[in-house]
Order: sequence, then C-alpha cells, then structure tokens
Amino acid sequence: MLIGRPHKHKHKPELDSRHLAEFWMLEPEMAWGGLPEAMSVAEGCVKASAVALLEQGMDDVDFFEKRVDPEIRKRLECLAKDTAFARVTYTESVVALEKEHIKNPFEKAPFWGIDLTSEHEKWLAEKYHSGPVFVTDYPEAIKPFYMRLNDGGDTVAAMDLLVPGVGELIGGSAREERLDILESRMKAMGVEDIEWYSDLRLIWEPHTPLTLTLTLTLTLTLALAPTLTP
Repeated sequence: MLIGRPHKHKHKPELDSRHLAEFWMLEPEMAWGGLPEAMSVAEGCVKASAVALLEQGMDDVDFFEKRVDPEIRKRLECLAKDTAFARVTYTESVVALEKEHIKNPFEKAPFWGIDLTSEHEKWLAEKYHSGPVFVTDYPEAIKPFYMRLNDGGDTVAAMDLLVPGVGELIGGSAREERLDILESRMKAMGVEDIEWYSDLRLIWEPHTPLTLTLTLTLTLTLALAPTLTP
C-alpha cells in the first residue's frame, strides 16, 4: 500500500456546494488488491481512528463533547465496534431511495443512473442503515474511464463509504488493468492524447486507490465542521 502526502484538492464546481471547497485528503493505494480489500482497509482506517481517540484522546473527546456535541463518545464507540460496516450496491441503494421518495420526496428525485446527492447519501447512512455503509458498483456512465468495468458492462468496481452526519467520507475504485477494455472505454468517452496512460497498463498490475477526506474525518469523530474556502 502506498500512502501519499495529504494535499489540497478542488472538485468540479457543478457537483454541489460541498465540492466548492478545498480540503485535505489522504490517498492510500492498494497494489494487487481489488475493491473488497480496499473496503477492508477503509473500514480499518475509520475504526482505528475511533479506537485511538477513545484510548488516547479522551481529553479532546471530553472537551468537544461538552462544547460541541454530547454524542461524540457514543458515536466513537459505535464506530469502534467489531461489527462490520454494511455493504450494499448502488442499485440496491437507489431502490431504497425511490421508495422513500414516494413517501418523503427528496430535493432531487433518485433514479438509476443518477450521481447520488449529499441528501441521498446522508439518508442512506443516517436513516436507512443507521450507520456507516459502503455503496458499491456505480453506473459506468457516471464514472471516469479508468475505473474497472464489472461483468455485464453496466457498472464499475467503485465504492463510497457513507457515514452519518457527513455523507461520503471515503471513495475508491479498482483501476482498469485490461488494456483492450481500457482503450475501448477511452474511445467511447472521447478521451484522447493520453497514450502514456495506456502504456502504463502494459506493466501495471490490478490496484485500487482510496481517498480519505481528513477534514470530514474530524467532522465524523469530533463534530468539527471543516472550514470551507469558496
């Protein structure tokens, strides 16, 4: 696993208000690993953070619990449990969202093929699963060309870890190492002039990068809202 230096990242402004900000993130990369292994690493990172605070940072926990959020200790204890985080597919999640939308409409109607909004993500974590949940296998049409195509061709091996109070905390995807499929997707999506990327696939093995947002980890563990820079 390779871990790069945390850096500032700026998302495309058209996604939603959260992505207008710069934020710090950590990017481990799983060499010779697929999505299941990456999810295990992601879950381990979150659980380890919670355990470390409970064992070594109780002064901070007590401080923020008194002044910011009285539920911090309870939330950390839930995260630190041995119980595995839920794992569901994007398709299963959309079915649940569509049923909820009939009773309690979301601002943006959910349907298969949509890029889930922050409202959708928080409902899944806070209301439907009542805890952290991995959502996997997103439609290939809404994801970049380099994500590994699943059998069937409609979805890719991508995942997001959704947590209560935050929404998406960690994202990741297996990279497409099959050169013929990679080049086919690049052509279909109009990706040009990056032959160097295709050349790398001649020597690269399967691998799965993750992105963990450090500022949102503080929101999850200590209820600290990140400072946003428009």
